[in-house]
Amino acid sequence: MSRHLLSTSWLKLKVFIIRMQCLLLTVLVAMAALVHGQQDRINLRTKMCAPLSLAECEQVAQVCLDLSIALREPFSSSTSAISCGSQYGIGFFALLWARSSAKTNDEILRDAGADAETARAITRCVLTNIGYANNNVLDVGKIKQTIRPIISQTVRKPNQQAATLAAIDSCQQPTIDTMRTYVLCISETCIKAR
Repeated sequence: MSRHLLSTSWLKLKVFIIRMQCLLLTVLVAMAALVHGQQDRINLRTKMCAPLSLAECEQVAQVCLDLSIALREPFSSSTSAISCGSQYGIGFFALLWARSSAKTNDEILRDAGADAETARAITRCVLTNIGYANNNVLDVGKIKQTIRPIISQTVRKPNQQAATLAAIDSCQQPTIDTMRTYVLCISETCIKAR
């Protein structure tokens, strides 16, 4: 009888150890994804701020860095992203786990398991579902109408605000696949106009 108890206890201990190893592996993977996402953000911000260092840029143009995040908010929707993600094989929990306000939509989709083609399809689906595109054609007028007040509310220095608002028309006009490039161009103009 005691031999049976000993083997049962040993089996429970093995199961516990395996569960702890799985938990540790999950935590390590999550930390690696977080670090990778942070590094992507640092690289993107460094590029936007050039020739300033990132530290200098954060001191003199933080409003523009914040603008780059604020400009993406109207063009994403959790409900639509979950619906579109499920259409393309990216599950709710994967999106939930990958989600972070410190990440771009591309980073979130990548970390949720979407390859570049799937991420593009999900982005197109979301923009269509929330009314900014139809038949994979972006409604540029509606995009401009949406971002103009965000710039006016976020960028307060008159000269910087005027330059940033002008970038709405001077940056290469967006397509359904180039919204990120468009937003970055506007944000870079804001930084340069500081």
